[in-house]
Amino acid sequence: MISPEIVVATQEHGQQERVEEVSLPAGDMLEKGPWVWPEPVAHPRPIPKRQHSAPNTATRSAFMRQASTSDASRWKEVIQVDWPEGITVAPAVVAVQRRGGKRCVLVQQGSRTFRVRIGPVGVRVFTQ
Repeated sequence: MISPEIVVATQEHGQQERVEEVSLPAGDMLEKGPWVWPEPVAHPRPIPKRQHSAPNTATRSAFMRQASTSDASRWKEVIQVDWPEGITVAPAVVAVQRRGGKRCVLVQQGSRTFRVRIGPVGVRVFTQ
């Protein structure tokens, strides 16, 4: 091992003095020695795994209008000549007419149910 020289300035006369560095015997070296960076390990790129089969594609859902009842069981309009007696003076119909606006009321007369639509244009009666 080559021992480098160290330049030391003395305080007495401002002179510089050259001193050789003391070299240590081989047994007194540092425990592990100087730090050495490890070489990077070359990892090959992983091969991407391929899917051998594809699942069946399902159709995407679409928005649809929903009818809660069939066309046969919907309300059918009753012509004014066939309206039952007193349907327009029923308490529920009179109360809705006072409020104004467009509203519907169910009126029962005997075993039959009528749907009365009250609006600014007039009154319409429906039956099932």
